[in-house]
Amino acid sequence: MKSRIASDDPLATPDFFPMAIKPQRNTLVFASMTRESLVQSPCLDRWYTVFASSTMLMAEIPKLLSRGPQRPLHFILHNAFCGSTLLARHLEGLPHCLVLKEPQVLGQIAILKNRELVPSEPDRWADWFEVVFAMLARGYPSDREVVVKASSTCNTLGNALLDHDKNTKIVFLYSGLRTFLLQVLKSKDRRQWLRKHMEDVLAGQMTQVPFLTGTRAADLTDGQRASTMWLVNSFLCRSLLTRSDANRILLLDGEDLISRPTEVVLAAANFLGLIIDDADRTVLNDIRPIVHHAKDAALPYDAETRAAELAGAEERHGGEVQAAMAWAETVSGGWLAESPFPVA
Repeated sequence: MKSRIASDDPLATPDFFPMAIKPQRNTLVFASMTRESLVQSPCLDRWYTVFASSTMLMAEIPKLLSRGPQRPLHFILHNAFCGSTLLARHLEGLPHCLVLKEPQVLGQIAILKNRELVPSEPDRWADWFEVVFAMLARGYPSDREVVVKASSTCNTLGNALLDHDKNTKIVFLYSGLRTFLLQVLKSKDRRQWLRKHMEDVLAGQMTQVPFLTGTRAADLTDGQRASTMWLVNSFLCRSLLTRSDANRILLLDGEDLISRPTEVVLAAANFLGLIIDDADRTVLNDIRPIVHHAKDAALPYDAETRAAELAGAEERHGGEVQAAMAWAETVSGGWLAESPFPVA
């Protein structure tokens, strides 16, 4: 793919999206995508057509923040493999909704906040945060709302997302611990992803959970790593639910998206204010269970197939799942009973 320096102003062109921060150069790199490419892409930083110009962050802060009130962003947060891609696919069918899927730049902000790469400038990450959000929240022609499907890395920013704009709302998708383990441990590629993801990303998040302090991802089995990911996201979600404005957070079971898609998607759309008129409701009422998996077009994926998948995974990996659940119970010292997500 050939890169170029675009002549367009990324601050004024709707099809330019913030893609990545280059901390050492203090710049923000933009991707240029058509709306069609954005809808087809599972991630914002995948299938982009060209690199756009890099913009100096610090120079752009006054310009961006002086543009008046920006549109509030809404978020789909999740503990991986729980239906967030499926929910995004349904919501982007609404004419008033633009779904930004997995912006890599948000994960970078979360990691920078946790690691504080420049200890002498502790507020620097907030500058990046403000610039990126000003870009994401700017007005898009003909689009009524912007929903960001964020990676699980961003769960650590839950409070920052809610504090940034009082109108922001979060849909938090989850699965029970046992179901989550059956999803993650059933295939080789997910295990490989988990090993790297835990060591590279969750090491910073685990420090926020008291009962995981001192736990090293490198010392854990695949099942224990998956349990740790679930515990971290569950703990972070519970901390959000203690806020006085917790009514801005909606919990949805990712498994229900497969068995009862219309009901669950309508609940999310109503909560986020995406249903403007009867035409929107008609679009969502016409939802049918998906024929193929959200990220694997070769995998049949309806409620019956899903049940068979989980039953097969239970047969193959049930012992490992039970061992990982027992480990999680021991590590958390009974905290699982307080989790906002079901354990079984």
